[in-house]
Amino acid sequence: MSDENSNNEENLEPEDINFETMKKTPLQKAVVLLLILFAFMGCSEDDNGINCENGTQQSQVSRIFIEDQNGNTLIGPDNVFQFQNFIFFNETTFIQLEFQELPGNFNAINFDSLLMEDNEDFKFVINEDGTQFVIINIKFKTIEGDCFDQRVFDVVKVNDVIVPSENKSFSIIF
Repeated sequence: MSDENSNNEENLEPEDINFETMKKTPLQKAVVLLLILFAFMGCSEDDNGINCENGTQQSQVSRIFIEDQNGNTLIGPDNVFQFQNFIFFNETTFIQLEFQELPGNFNAINFDSLLMEDNEDFKFVINEDGTQFVIINIKFKTIEGDCFDQRVFDVVKVNDVIVPSENKSFSIIF
């Protein structure tokens, strides 16, 4: 024997293999076929691994920036407008606001846009005595999501003037 076969290994040639003994019984074939079938039934084209059954959409955060003509933020403790003075409402709905400091000296006002009806006017008060305000009107469009549809801004008007917006944010320029 050679050193290659010294570990009780056999070198099998194709003619040495008895393929008759390797054949599967009809029952074994059926079991394998069923396993493959179940594996494919568990998958679908829209299966993205997200379980939507237990989820509920709580809110949808949108963002307002208040800036000068050069893009500098005007919101914050050492700026023109103080967050604690902001109020966002209409006749039927008061919208809670949240101040957020962002990297790069950008400050934003976050709000839940699910509280707003489509194409409805809201008053956004920005000073302490309520004399400085803008009227904001947002027309939404719906983007289909995996579990929940997303409402994004389609057209944003500030004092009846269309302003540039992204999906969930826009700027008010002073």
